[in-house]
Amino acid sequence: MTRQYAVRPGIDALLKNPAKWLGRSRVGLLCHPASVTAAGMPTAGALRKAGVQLTALFGPEHGFHGVGGAGECISAGRHSDWKIPVFSLYGSTCRPTPAMLDSVDTVICDLQDLGARPYTYVSTLRYMLEAAAIHNKQIVVADRIVPLPQFPDGPMLDPAFESFIGYVPAPMMYAMTPGETALWLRSTLNLDVDVKVCRLSPSKRSSWHYPGWLQWIPPSPGIPSWESAMCYTATVFAEALPEVDIGRGTAMSFRVLAAPWLDCRRVFRQLRLLHLPGLEFYPFRHRAARPPNAGIVMDSIRLQVTDPGRFRPVLTSLHIVAAMHDIHGTRRLWHSEGARPHFFDKLYGTDRVRKALVAGQAPGLVAEEWRPALRRYERVRKSHLLYD
Repeated sequence: MTRQYAVRPGIDALLKNPAKWLGRSRVGLLCHPASVTAAGMPTAGALRKAGVQLTALFGPEHGFHGVGGAGECISAGRHSDWKIPVFSLYGSTCRPTPAMLDSVDTVICDLQDLGARPYTYVSTLRYMLEAAAIHNKQIVVADRIVPLPQFPDGPMLDPAFESFIGYVPAPMMYAMTPGETALWLRSTLNLDVDVKVCRLSPSKRSSWHYPGWLQWIPPSPGIPSWESAMCYTATVFAEALPEVDIGRGTAMSFRVLAAPWLDCRRVFRQLRLLHLPGLEFYPFRHRAARPPNAGIVMDSIRLQVTDPGRFRPVLTSLHIVAAMHDIHGTRRLWHSEGARPHFFDKLYGTDRVRKALVAGQAPGLVAEEWRPALRRYERVRKSHLLYD
């Protein structure tokens, strides 16, 4: 009896008829450990089993094997069994070189993404599309669901703050699948490249829920769960404020907020009174796993997404920062040891958010500033959506 799955990734559609998508191409594969079929088989192995001529592998940040830490450079190598090159797109270069693409005609992109601009897989996708346009390679995107696919949120990227954690001209949470993103990038950047998208199923965005239908495989070490993926852009600001612990290195990564000096009861009460859409806050006891708080058991605040269709993670992040300012003052946050305001600005793709919050501007008013540009983006985005 064939098992039925609630959601099937695009790679399953490709494997039903590889010749339709690939012909007799020499194929490169951009993937990581989360790239698996609905039955859980790694994409690379499934393609070889289907007779696809796999001639090169490409790994994004954290590497093809997914063992690299955040920001860790990954070296190239060869697959120990298949004797084909494993190229790193997060090492000496982040862009595919002519030599890397010389042995392929088509590149399959199969990455579990978050639909969030600071999550670097979208930057890697852009680099691959640009290289394919230059070197006349075909791109086939095996599509996958993203955790918050319905509503974009956050400021647009200011070109002055462009970096590898902000390399697509989109909101911080852009709410598109990798396939939709590839089509949008091709149009937005005016790239002359052949892009095909193997669609996932079902086509109704509101039905994309992970729990209960497929075991979660972390697309990066910091995203151990679907819940962490949903909360990513609500708490990623703390990457610029290392004294604020967000559970990195634990099962609660990106889902908690703690610091030795944080008055969790007061911050919790202030956040709870906001009644933010699609979200609840709860007290939590947390042991930090990373410096500077490693091993310290602290009171913390846990984020629980109750309605993904209403949750606004970037707006939520503004309310969290504002509550910390109200209770502890701006100096406590921005003059703490290791604080990196410039990195905060890169995460948000602008310095206007930080400067407005430090000046005491209300989070709702900060969000109002980005809404006209967000509406313009939504109109363009709509023409590239593949699912209801």
